[in-house]
Amino acid sequence: MLYGKTLKKVEDTTFKSISLFILDLDGTFYLGNKPYKGSLDFIERIRKKGKQFVFLTNNNAYDSTSYIKKLRHMGLDVGREQIFTSGDATLIYLKDHLPTAKVHLLGTPALKRQFESHGFELTDVLPDAAILAFDMTLTYWKLTRFCHSVRKGIEYIATHPDPTCPDEKGDLVDTGSMIELIYKATGRRPDEIIGKPNPSIIELLLKKFHVAKENTMIIGDRLTQNPG
Repeated sequence: MLYGKTLKKVEDTTFKSISLFILDLDGTFYLGNKPYKGSLDFIERIRKKGKQFVFLTNNNAYDSTSYIKKLRHMGLDVGREQIFTSGDATLIYLKDHLPTAKVHLLGTPALKRQFESHGFELTDVLPDAAILAFDMTLTYWKLTRFCHSVRKGIEYIATHPDPTCPDEKGDLVDTGSMIELIYKATGRRPDEIIGKPNPSIIELLLKKFHVAKENTMIIGDRLTQNPG
């Protein structure tokens, strides 16, 4: 949450040295469909100071267009370049390491469309990689078929490790919890976990915005999920 003394402390002590603010969304900027008190004011101050900011979220259940619309409904206009998800980072990882892979993706329809738009074939028949994401459309049989793929020994990747996702009605079961369930069923943990707190996702943003680490501030709701 961004309000009161936090706003003043950030502005008074660190604004001068910070060029890029990396902010979480769920549980930090908003909860459900309501922004926290001070969130919009904080972005306004960043903009007035001529600083850059980007929203970095492990929640890949939605695409960037959905996040842009949600933030606009809250009174904040942002562009595509100011939204970066663990799904975006996973696509970059795949393009670098498994560019021609057939992918068994356990994810929402929005994430599946995003993968397909980047040229990846999605299948649960002889896939080259199994990708575990935040699937809010999960069913028993989807989960069972995914476990079958994981047991075959193919590359197994999780988009992020969060056990829960903050929500105004109560925390939602997230990918980190599914990692443990799949481990019980298959005996395997992911070969790679892409999202926060993996430092590589921050390095991608530093490169994208041409900013040094020492001139960057990360703001989130969980110390264990935000790289130092």
